[in-house]
Amino acid sequence: MQKFLLNWSHPVVIIAIGLLSTNCNSNMQQMRGKGALYNKNGADSMDAKEMITTPENKESNDEVTRLAPFSDPGVNGPMDFDSYQTGLESDSWLSAEVYYPIPTDERPGPYPATTMSGGYTNVKEDMTWMAERMASHGFVVIVFTPTNNRSLNPVIWQTGHEAGIEMLLSENQNDQSPIVDSVNTEKLGITGFSMGGAGTILAANNLGDKIAAAMPLNAFSPAPLTTTTPALFVTGTLDRVAVPGRVEAVYDQLENTEKALANFSDFGHSITRPGDFESDISSYTVSWYQIHLADHPGYLPWFTGDEVAQDQEAGIFESGRFEYVDIQ
Repeated sequence: MQKFLLNWSHPVVIIAIGLLSTNCNSNMQQMRGKGALYNKNGADSMDAKEMITTPENKESNDEVTRLAPFSDPGVNGPMDFDSYQTGLESDSWLSAEVYYPIPTDERPGPYPATTMSGGYTNVKEDMTWMAERMASHGFVVIVFTPTNNRSLNPVIWQTGHEAGIEMLLSENQNDQSPIVDSVNTEKLGITGFSMGGAGTILAANNLGDKIAAAMPLNAFSPAPLTTTTPALFVTGTLDRVAVPGRVEAVYDQLENTEKALANFSDFGHSITRPGDFESDISSYTVSWYQIHLADHPGYLPWFTGDEVAQDQEAGIFESGRFEYVDIQ
């Protein structure tokens, strides 16, 4: 088992990378549904083959060389996307919307997919920014408003997530659906914030190996995760609703699976309106699914390499905690 632990408690110098991310974010999201390809050399675009070693190249090299990922996970990705609500009616939610990437010759699909929800009092529109971000990076996302978003019972959100998985499978086989034959049914995830995060854990436990990865975000009073589904737990040191200690306790108890914890310094209970944390939250959530749903090793540096090291130096986890455990 490899364990990567970064947990600084002493003051560090805040470098200018945060300003760079903010400027990049504002410049690259001027049009909904359109992302910009990330190029560390400053060019407008870059061929994907130049950005990461292909499997063929890796097999021929004694040492694997990881280049820049296809696109910066902190901002919108390179794919255009669209969304629809027609035909998604269900007794398991009040409303739902599917966001999906527009196929291209280079990336025709099928695409990995995930459910997504907010938490207490939230509606699906509160998660629009994250759904759009995921779709622009090549993921199909079904976002829902639960049947009772003022309930304190996480089963309400669990039911929505499980129905979301079934809807993705159904729409993939529906000739009238915009996403027919576009979902990789072997690469499904569950994503939820707060009560939706608690429901994410319950749904992952119930669905087992039907789910390839999960992301409980600021999960409120989370139950133990009893499956071996790779899971990224996100929380913040200023969260007074979903107490970080409870999230960390569930994370610490999780064994025999790949897992990660991102406890951001000075971040509160605000995934739906992340503000200055948008790029940081996006970088880790998009990268987690790129690794586990898209099988893309180019995003590992956000968990084991230079990217997370830079973030640590910038103080993003200074008063929090970052940890990644790979059981391979």
